[in-house]
Amino acid sequence: MVSEHLFTGYARFSVLVLGATLSGLHSLAFPVRMVQIAQLPQPLCYNFPCGDANHNGRFEVYGTRSMTEESLVVFEYVGDNEFTRSALSTIAHAPTEFGDGDGDDLMELVVGSTSDRSSAVILESPDAYSFPADSVWGTFPHPAANHPYPKFMDLDRDGRRELAIQVENYGVHLYENAGDNQYELVAVLSESLNYPAGDFDFGDLDGDSLTELVIGSMDHRIYVFEATGNDNEYVLAARCSTLSHQNYNVAVAHDMDRNGRPEFLAIGTWFSGGQYYVRLMIYEAIAGSYAPVWEQARLDFFRGMSGNPFSVGDIDGDSIEEFAVHTGRGVALFKCTGPHEYAQVWQRDSIGSYERLFDVNRDGRAEVIFDGPRGTEIWEDTEGLAVAEMAKPKPALPVMVRPTIARLGMPVQFSGISPNADIEVHSLDGRLVTQAEGVGQPNWTWSLRDQAGNLVPAGTYFAVIRSKERLASLKLCIVK
Repeated sequence: MVSEHLFTGYARFSVLVLGATLSGLHSLAFPVRMVQIAQLPQPLCYNFPCGDANHNGRFEVYGTRSMTEESLVVFEYVGDNEFTRSALSTIAHAPTEFGDGDGDDLMELVVGSTSDRSSAVILESPDAYSFPADSVWGTFPHPAANHPYPKFMDLDRDGRRELAIQVENYGVHLYENAGDNQYELVAVLSESLNYPAGDFDFGDLDGDSLTELVIGSMDHRIYVFEATGNDNEYVLAARCSTLSHQNYNVAVAHDMDRNGRPEFLAIGTWFSGGQYYVRLMIYEAIAGSYAPVWEQARLDFFRGMSGNPFSVGDIDGDSIEEFAVHTGRGVALFKCTGPHEYAQVWQRDSIGSYERLFDVNRDGRAEVIFDGPRGTEIWEDTEGLAVAEMAKPKPALPVMVRPTIARLGMPVQFSGISPNADIEVHSLDGRLVTQAEGVGQPNWTWSLRDQAGNLVPAGTYFAVIRSKERLASLKLCIVK
C-alpha cells in the first residue's frame, strides 16, 4: 500500500531564517577540528569514487584530468598523507562508482558520459594487481541530460548485484549481474514518475530486512520503491509530497541520531517571493509512512542541479554518521546534536559540486574530499573521539520486560516504553506473532497470545520496541 505524507507546516522542525548566510546561523556547540592532510595537484572534477583495485591495502581516489579533458586518473594513498598519480585511460567519461559487480575479485570502475550522461561503461582491472582499464560492458539507454550517476546495489538481496541507472522520463533501470562481465535489464522502476527524476539511493529504511530505493523527482515528490522479497520484484511503497518546487537529490544515512531508524536526506528547491530557496530535509520511517523530522530552508545551500550535494560518513570515529552537503559557498559538515537535531560544524570553500566522505588513510575517520581552488583537497577531523563523545546523542533509559522467563498462561509486562511506541513480537524464525501500534503509556502487557487470539507455543521470542527516540530489542522465553 502506498502512503503519502504532505508537508504542510514548520512548527515541528528546526527551520532557520530564509536568506541567512552560513556564518552565525549555528552555535558550534559541537565543532570538529578539521585539518587539511593532503592536496592533490589537480581538481578531480566529479564525485570521487574510492577503493582498493590492486588489492595492496592502500585506497585510491579516482577522477578526471580536468572538466574539458576527461582522461581518467587515479591517486593512490601511499602513507604519511601522500598520494601517487597514475593515468588510466583517455576515455571521455567521468568515474562514478567503484566495486566488484560480477563477483570475480577484479575491481570495476563505472564511468558515465560527461556530456549527456546517457551511457554507462564498466572498466575492469585486467588482474587483481592492476587499476581498472579494460572496457568490459556498456549500455546506452534513452538520452537523459544531467541524470545522476549509476550505483551498484543488491536491491533484492539475491547475491547478484544490480547496476542502477537513471533514465530521464523512464525511471530507474536495474541491470543485474548475469555472469562474468554480463548485466541484464531486469526491472524498470517508473510507476508514477511522469517527470524527470533526480538522484537515488538505497537502504533498509523501515527495518523489515527488505531494501528500499529512494528516488527524488521534479514533480514535488520523493518516491520510495521497496523490494518484495521475490527476485527482481519491486513495489511503490510511498510517495512523499513536499512544498518544494523540485526534489532532485537524495541520500540514505544509517541512523545519525541513534533512535533505531535510518534516515534519508533530500534537497529540493522552493520558489517564494520571486526567489528560489533550497530546502534540506531529513526523513524517517514512522508508523508505516515516511515523514520529515528536520529541515532547513536557505538561499545558499546548493549551487545548482549539476552535482550530487550529499555524502554520508563517520568523520570522527564514533560509529555514528555525519553528512556533508554542498552549498553555494562550498562544503558544509553537519552533525547530530540530539534527537532530530542537527547543527553545522564546519565549512570550506569549494569550486566543484561534489564531495565524498571516505576513510582514505584507514585511520577510522572519514576524510572530506572535494575540489578546492588549487586542486582536490582532503581534510580530516584531528580531534576524533574526544569531540565525538561530547557531541554524541545521549541514550534513553532501557526498556525492560518482566519476567524474562514466563510460563504459558502468565502475561508479561514491558516497562520504560517511550510515548507512542510501536511494539512487535517475533518468533525465533522471524515470524511476526503480534504487534501494538502507538502504545500511549510507559507499560504494556502481552497476554502471550498471537494476533488471532491463540496462545503461542513455548519457545524463544524477541520483542522490538520502536519509538521516535530509540529502538530496543528484548528476548524472552516461554516455558510450559
